[in-house]
Amino acid sequence: MKYYNGNYTYYKEKISEGAGRNFSEGGAPENFGTAEDGRTKRQKEPPADASSQAVENSGRKAPLSKNAERVLRAELEKTETEISETESRITAMEKIFASNEIDGRQLAYSEIESLNRDYAELKSALDRLYEKWQNLCSGLDS
Repeated sequence: MKYYNGNYTYYKEKISEGAGRNFSEGGAPENFGTAEDGRTKRQKEPPADASSQAVENSGRKAPLSKNAERVLRAELEKTETEISETESRITAMEKIFASNEIDGRQLAYSEIESLNRDYAELKSALDRLYEKWQNLCSGLDS
């Protein structure tokens, strides 16, 4: 298995050299960037520590770092605020639908159609926000 050694321009150069070749003539792409051309060093994977192996073997996720948890909680709070605002807008629209009037006058047909479109958009936005909220909560549960 080949490992990336951090020299992006070298790999980009090798790929562009091979772009015009017929690979059946011995210029196979699996030879690019290997020790055969003398320009690269193979890098080994870092050894896994015992705690990460124990978590991998147990089937559980590794615990979140404090910073990751803080970021998730901030994003969760922001999402909850957006959910609250969207729900209040939906409630206001439902009150308009129930009374069928704005500022004491009857709604015109075009206004009702516009409100229906806006209402549908808000409902789908609310569904997306709930999905996002659920994903964030599951990230914190690990």
